[in-house]
Amino acid sequence: MQYSKHLLHHYAALELNTARFLWKRIPKEMKEAASAKGLVNTWTIGKALTKREYASALKQLDEAPGIEDAEVKKLYALTARILREHHILGQISKAFSAIALDRAKFILGVNDAQVKKIFEQKGIQIKGKYAYPTMQVEEQKQFELNEERIVQMAKIVQFLEDLIAQDLERSFSPTVPLSMGSAVRLIPCVSIMAAFMTRCAMRV
Repeated sequence: MQYSKHLLHHYAALELNTARFLWKRIPKEMKEAASAKGLVNTWTIGKALTKREYASALKQLDEAPGIEDAEVKKLYALTARILREHHILGQISKAFSAIALDRAKFILGVNDAQVKKIFEQKGIQIKGKYAYPTMQVEEQKQFELNEERIVQMAKIVQFLEDLIAQDLERSFSPTVPLSMGSAVRLIPCVSIMAAFMTRCAMRV
């Protein structure tokens, strides 16, 4: 499941080209193995994101088809949240001065109550059946570094740090010599932490 984790790290940081190159480097026999269903499904999410088929990508992230590993399932949920509440919502704000709640609900892959909650948390005004995203002056208020946001960011960072620690522990095990492949496995976790924290810091 290591490749699935790396792909998800790239999705969360919206590094879709890097994810595509990673997929090409995965050995063909691994992709075609009977146990590779989860890996193939994870790559399907990347293809949907590349085509900007956000509703499809988020649906697969929420449902995690073919994924049995608990750690990977957590990464699926985390990636869905980052994409939904930051990257995709940002795209909506750039593209629409006004958007029907039904359309926003479809794009974000949420129900009526959830889409209203997301918009309200970001300070996006709702009138009747429409929401009015604003990216200009109001954006700083939407990304105010309040206590709740700090807690959320801390949880994300802690989760990713735990993954790094696990990789380090395996990589430096006396019975497992450190290889270039082992070192490379640490890069995605660091990448997603740096990218996500930088994006949030720039918006405060």
